[in-house]
Amino acid sequence: MSGMSGSETRQLKKGVFVRFTDAQLALLQDAATHQGVSVPQLLRDRSLNPEIERAAS
Repeated sequence: MSGMSGSETRQLKKGVFVRFTDAQLALLQDAATHQGVSVPQLLRDRSLNPEIERAAS
């Protein structure tokens, strides 16, 4: 999973606020660090990639 370029980042205009426990956030931060992406990018990748892959099939 690669990071976004600057121009792609600027195209992201809408946001969603999500609450996590300290333990949940720590798990997400560790996973994001391990994959070399930000937590928001990790969440986008995990939530949208299955839909994108199904739509492409």
